[in-house]
Amino acid sequence: MKLRLCFLLLAGLVSPILLSAQITIDASDVPPFGALLTTATDTLVAGLQAGPSGAGQSWDFSALAGQESTTNLVVDPAETPNGAAFPQATFAFQGADDFYSYAQVTADALLGLGGSASLVEGVGPVVLEFSPPQQLLPVPATFGSSFNNTYAFNLQLDGSVINPLVDSVRVASSSSQSATIDAAGMLVLPDAAYETLRQRVETITETAIEIKFFGAWTPFETTTDTTIAYEWWAKDGRGLVLSLDFDAQGNTLDATYLTDYSTGGQMAPVAAFSVEILEDGQVQFTDESENQPEAWQWDFGDGLASTEQNPLHTYQASGLYTACLTAVNGAGQSTACQDVDVVVNGANEAARTAGLKAYPSPARDVLFLEFGALQGKPVQLCLVNALGQQLSQHAFDKAPSEAWSLDISGLQPGLYRAVLKAAGQSVMVLPFVKG
Repeated sequence: MKLRLCFLLLAGLVSPILLSAQITIDASDVPPFGALLTTATDTLVAGLQAGPSGAGQSWDFSALAGQESTTNLVVDPAETPNGAAFPQATFAFQGADDFYSYAQVTADALLGLGGSASLVEGVGPVVLEFSPPQQLLPVPATFGSSFNNTYAFNLQLDGSVINPLVDSVRVASSSSQSATIDAAGMLVLPDAAYETLRQRVETITETAIEIKFFGAWTPFETTTDTTIAYEWWAKDGRGLVLSLDFDAQGNTLDATYLTDYSTGGQMAPVAAFSVEILEDGQVQFTDESENQPEAWQWDFGDGLASTEQNPLHTYQASGLYTACLTAVNGAGQSTACQDVDVVVNGANEAARTAGLKAYPSPARDVLFLEFGALQGKPVQLCLVNALGQQLSQHAFDKAPSEAWSLDISGLQPGLYRAVLKAAGQSVMVLPFVKG
């Protein structure tokens, strides 16, 4: 948690300018409110080195390929849910899942003040404050600048999040840092090149965890961790454009780098929705997506769809359906899916679905289907995965009267559904597991 928080705090201070002279980063290089910074983290970097120190360097990290991506929007701290806890903050970052990190620019330093997040549903926001704060960069920052810094935090959480028998969990962490801007030059990343200052930061962190049982605190774990980070900083709101992290033994851990910078002030949506099961196959879907989507695409898992924000949908047959919402705005799109267990109580339900079977479950190479009451009728069979994506389709002019075999040897292990349709309407959804 600490390393991710620290990078979020770092990831927004201070454009590519192709000058031969060494740059100076100062308070004028803070990012404006509305700036959007996207970073990627590459964890497959074993053996990657930071390169030599000194002025006039050139570093080529254009081969980095991130496996994870994070987007942060620069916002006014006063407009954040927990901004009152950080009155000294001059700007903040809004990340995914209501995560906020706070920073301050003073006359001589860029400081990380802490962050807040809704970590667990039902627990509410958790505020983590560095006291004293963490120094991230000297201001102004030039080649040869250095600093030493100690920062700490204390955090207490409801222990039931971890174990119902635990009353509380307390974390106390203290870190000491030694930092020097040891190099300057041109940095090449996969998406851009930057004139940069490189800062080497060695951090020693001591963390003590205590748990509270029946009113008494008990030591649980104490650790000491040493990390070394090489940080490349650029001007004009780009800030920390590359961080290459090592453990105490010199093993390369990961590389986090800037992939995009804009001042559009809009983040891609994070799709989410709730479901209310009503009577006789009716389901109310309610959009709960973050970051103000502008369009919605619903797939109800029964072959039907909608572009309404909060549709009311009626299923024609009982079954377990996978409903998916794709939320879209000008910055991108996101998809979320969840299962919906539908019961239709119509008078003809039992007659229409009598004898429909899919077996065995788990199935290895072959799935057998019996069409029951649909024998001899036009039937369409669709095979879908757990995300509601259609994998295959089979049409019968007359559904067979005997068990029909479906080759599933090419499927990956997991949950699937056979959707049977007659007259264009879903009659039954038959879930099965591919072993």
